[in-house]
Amino acid sequence: NLKNADDTISLRPFIDLIKFSMGLQKNKKRHYSGKEPDKPILYQPYYIDKESRNQAVKRHFEDLVRNEMGNKPMEYVFQYFDEKIIDHKYKKIILLESTFRQLLNNVLTTYKSEEGMKHQTVETLTEMLITNGIVKKENHGRGNIYSFAFLYKYRLGLKGN
Repeated sequence: NLKNADDTISLRPFIDLIKFSMGLQKNKKRHYSGKEPDKPILYQPYYIDKESRNQAVKRHFEDLVRNEMGNKPMEYVFQYFDEKIIDHKYKKIILLESTFRQLLNNVLTTYKSEEGMKHQTVETLTEMLITNGIVKKENHGRGNIYSFAFLYKYRLGLKGN
């Protein structure tokens, strides 16, 4: 669940997931049915909690955007997911190339006046998302597909296909 699209594991989201989960367990902010066993340091429902996972991914993404000057356009892609997507065909873990390109074209059109987006193209956004492990490009015989890393499933509100 914490893998990037290129199958590498990002340590930061893992550490943050454990940190947020321990906070939930310590403060009992979520109530889960069942008796918590005495043995585990961290009871499972706390680290599979959707909010803990969202917080871990949020911090990881903020670091990607903040620490690399050229990554600012990715923020607009995520903002588009958060605020603008009406058609749920874009909110899938795996997108056909044509749908993925339409999505990025929509992002470019929506944020074309923003300073960080003025020189971006579908190709530069695609490369940025791939390089940062957010998306993986694969060819399945009938064309390319783009898969979002499972790490971003809940953060972007993605559904299975």
